[in-house]
Amino acid sequence: MTELDLTATAALTQRLAGAVAAALPQVGTSAAWGAGVRADLRRGIRRDLGQVRAAWRYLPGDLSPTADLVLARTLSLYALHHQHLRARNPHQSGVGLGRAYAAAVGRGQARGPDKVAREDAVFARLVRVATLEAATAHLVRLVPMLGKAGTGLDYVFLARDLYAVAAGDELAARRVRTRWVRQRAGLPAAAAAA
Repeated sequence: MTELDLTATAALTQRLAGAVAAALPQVGTSAAWGAGVRADLRRGIRRDLGQVRAAWRYLPGDLSPTADLVLARTLSLYALHHQHLRARNPHQSGVGLGRAYAAAVGRGQARGPDKVAREDAVFARLVRVATLEAATAHLVRLVPMLGKAGTGLDYVFLARDLYAVAAGDELAARRVRTRWVRQRAGLPAAAAAA
């Protein structure tokens, strides 16, 4: 990627993060219409963007088609998480996917080693994904577990991570997957390359 490409990608990622941050309070509202929007978003979780009418109102209009799809998928995952974590907002600022998963597994040890092993297998497959579709498929299995364990997740971070996977930049996607694994293991963030 050229420096111009990197700058454009960074700007697009910032706009995507802003769109997610603006949409979360609306989607998470306790108002009756909020529950309907969340149900519509959950039903559209693996569909093409054109079929997820509930997401259209949150598309700012200045994102790429890939970023629009990432926004819709992120909001759909948020709605799924909200369904399983009714007591509070599933968005927890600063909590990356690996850290949220580690917290949920730690809280769920009473479920038994077989169940934890199955969940670890899903996480292991997630950290090897190369496409947004594959990431979504694995997250659809992990997000309810986070909710049932009472664990929140930073959905702005998740949108940035999913965009890195979806945009086709293998180096950026590898960094995301490495960050998830380091968070899961409780390791500090890797130092930036000089």
